[in-house]
Amino acid sequence: MNSGLKHLRARARASKQLEPVPNPKAFIRFVDRFAYLSIIVPILTIPQFITIFVHHNASDLSLVTWGTYLISACYWTYYGWLHKEMPIWFPNSLMILVDLGVVIGILMYK
Repeated sequence: MNSGLKHLRARARASKQLEPVPNPKAFIRFVDRFAYLSIIVPILTIPQFITIFVHHNASDLSLVTWGTYLISACYWTYYGWLHKEMPIWFPNSLMILVDLGVVIGILMYK
């Protein structure tokens, strides 16, 4: 974010009486940093994606489960985008890509 937008975002948070970012409490700042680790989840799903398309086998996967994951990722991406919270929308937008690939693989190879 450029500094001007950061300033406006800080003012918006202050006017709504939300906690400041970064939070003055050390523990909350520590926990906030871990929100960025959510990027690991899409990366950990990639081996499933690769297995489907390399071995052409999706017989052990549930379309309902992966379809639900896809819908959930779409919801959380939209929610994070509406609230301008990058730690929510960015990893979930990556999950949409991975989940969509798995759903397509299930439909192709089941």
